[in-house]
Amino acid sequence: MSEKVNINGEIQDLATAVIPVMDHGFLFGDSVYETLRSYQGRFFRFDQHHDRLRHSADGLELALPLSGEEFRARCEETIAAAGEPDAAVRIVVTRGVGPMDIDPRGCDAPNVLVFGRPRPRYPEHAYRDGLAISLVSRQRNPKKSLDPNVKSGNYLNNVLALLEARKAGAYEGVMCNPEGFVAEGTTSNCFFVKDGTLCTAPLSVGLLSGITRRAVLELAGRLEIPVREERFTADELLSADECFITSSLKQVMPVTRIDEGPVGEGSVGPVTTRLLEGYRELVREETGVEPERDS
Repeated sequence: MSEKVNINGEIQDLATAVIPVMDHGFLFGDSVYETLRSYQGRFFRFDQHHDRLRHSADGLELALPLSGEEFRARCEETIAAAGEPDAAVRIVVTRGVGPMDIDPRGCDAPNVLVFGRPRPRYPEHAYRDGLAISLVSRQRNPKKSLDPNVKSGNYLNNVLALLEARKAGAYEGVMCNPEGFVAEGTTSNCFFVKDGTLCTAPLSVGLLSGITRRAVLELAGRLEIPVREERFTADELLSADECFITSSLKQVMPVTRIDEGPVGEGSVGPVTTRLLEGYRELVREETGVEPERDS
């Protein structure tokens, strides 16, 4: 596979592609994006990703220049050109070229980029044995400053939180909001299980409405797993019986350590296993493709 990027309808090699240096997406992080999965050329919940992209653009008062079907066509063209039907796809819409001034009204037109690359290969033992996360000191942006439910290119809050987690030897960092309630991971939503009940923060705490997060909540209803969507403290997360993180690329990723301590018995729990298998079955139902199992 050769990694490709589609810039305003023109497919280019990723290694040599360029955008103008005066693009406000580059200068100020003034952009929105979505990351989604293609399973053998079939996108999982594309419409939900497009709806969220439009919500994010509305939050930045950025007019999207394409319809949902046009975005889908760009994605299909890009992964076809890359020769990778089982791909990670990223859509980026920037404010466009303008003066060296944060005022967006000086920008001419948005730039639309679609990246097609091989999906990340997570080892199957990560799903079998779980990963470590860290409760970081970096707080999630307050909603009144920069709403975490707007998926923008301004990602420094997450970058610094992940840097803190990696220095602590963890795979992912989980942030709390300014009031001290658990919000989300730097690139994921966070769930935990206590006494057989699935627990996660509500959107009102300040987190992204993850597509995989929604799917997991749907699956919990289907599997008759009780759910508490409430505000939780860090101590409540630390006392969990099970824990996992979710994203379009990670799917349902078990967590068996938080900071220095094990989660529950330190192994992947039964509720997490049911939801991981349920998610893979959901992908199979909606795409007709058997989800991969890495080794």
